[in-house]
Amino acid sequence: MAIDVVDETNFQKEIVEKDGLAMIIFSAVWCGPCKQLSKVVESMMPDLETKITIRKVMVDDSPKLSNDFGVRSIPTTIFMHNGEEVSRIMGSQNQRRILTSIDQLFAKGYA
Repeated sequence: MAIDVVDETNFQKEIVEKDGLAMIIFSAVWCGPCKQLSKVVESMMPDLETKITIRKVMVDDSPKLSNDFGVRSIPTTIFMHNGEEVSRIMGSQNQRRILTSIDQLFAKGYA
């Protein structure tokens, strides 16, 4: 299952205007660690997609979004709740680290 891509034309509708927790991965097609992270997240999607919105931003196609969020290295994963950033992870992560981050956000009430 592939991660849906958002860009500058639909980010507002797909992420900011939606209620609940969203996970946005800033990525690029040429980035090896980004590909690794995408595979990890894609393997988790059947369990996660009912709990959170998962999307990807391709930095080469959406430089304004990357700049607006201060993304200086990829992959960068930003968690947003009701349109506001609540957490950020830099670099490629394993399944345990991603689940721990999500669990911590749920524990803080970002469900």
